[in-house]
Amino acid sequence: MGGGGKIRGIDEPLVQYRMSEDGLSCDFDAMLSGWLSFASDWLSGVELAQAEAIYCRYLTRRALRSGARIAVARAFARRGLSVDRASFLDGGMRSALTLGGVIVGAAMPASLRRTVFA
Repeated sequence: MGGGGKIRGIDEPLVQYRMSEDGLSCDFDAMLSGWLSFASDWLSGVELAQAEAIYCRYLTRRALRSGARIAVARAFARRGLSVDRASFLDGGMRSALTLGGVIVGAAMPASLRRTVFA
């Protein structure tokens, strides 16, 4: 099974990721529901709350990136902060930018949010 092959990086993208408003990539409630179903089989108590807060931060940023209504991003940010504030904020600059996007996002056109949070 040996062989001494080499692994090398490729300097060009081989795939692209497309987010469409009517696809699963933008069905944030379904994503959270599926994630909670999976995570609750493996985590409980404080660990589940911490993980959920981090996942809500991810969904907040994803909502900003997709150009979804700002209310969607705000709802995930509120949920993440209420579930476990410390874990939601534990992402350093990423957390700060995500919260900033939620705060000023209503003043930004969706196309600009897509660019800034890509």
